[in-house]
Amino acid sequence: MKKSVSTLPDSEMQAVPAALARAARKAKALARRTHTQFIVREPGAGEVRPQAGRTARSKRAA
Repeated sequence: MKKSVSTLPDSEMQAVPAALARAARKAKALARRTHTQFIVREPGAGEVRPQAGRTARSKRAA
């Protein structure tokens, strides 16, 4: 994953990209543990695509 570097003058706002990346990692881990889809939204793409992995539905079918 590309590391974001903030150029904002406020030190609290500079911590935002790292906090968002940390929150995304935790959400992805939670989705994996609970067998739910992890939805990824690409900036500007306008489309939603489920992250690869097993979902609750595919686990039941397996």
